[in-house]
Amino acid sequence: MTWTAYVDECEAVYRGHTYSLAASLIDTTAAEEIADALRAITVPRSRKLHWYDEHKTERRTLLARTVAELAGVEHLVVVLAAAPSGTRPERRRRQCLTRLLPELCDLGVTQVIAEAREAKQNARDVQLLLGLRNQKIISGPFRLDHVPGPSTPLLAVADIAVGAVMSAYAGDPTYRDILDGKITELVI
Repeated sequence: MTWTAYVDECEAVYRGHTYSLAASLIDTTAAEEIADALRAITVPRSRKLHWYDEHKTERRTLLARTVAELAGVEHLVVVLAAAPSGTRPERRRRQCLTRLLPELCDLGVTQVIAEAREAKQNARDVQLLLGLRNQKIISGPFRLDHVPGPSTPLLAVADIAVGAVMSAYAGDPTYRDILDGKITELVI
């Protein structure tokens, strides 16, 4: 099985600030079928499926159930649960990526696709990867690409997984429970 990891982030207020990155590992042979399943539940005229925009319990339940039922998908979620107040989001992201990328490499992932942000922020992610390579923490064929969120519905899988985990940290474990068994959570 060849995996591609789709990565998205979420920040929640839980005992200060909690920052999380989810990588949804998607079997490349199932990618088009998964994309079709996500398109089927995307609200018409929406640019993309996004957890944050889905406020109704019924919709979030549908999103979590749809992702839980996808074959060929697993989730690795890194949670930085105890960031000191005043820590900037970019620092929290680096801490999560520093843990996430080697884990993905160890699992045999060779391509990571993250939702694009500002060019400077994307460049920082790539610099972090290069630093991990220089330290010999990551080796072999492993690349990190950034794409706009609306360009692929597959990023929504990670968005839903990380949203469900952060909802649990914010006090509502309903959606995390739906995905139980498909999520490996690493708390740093």
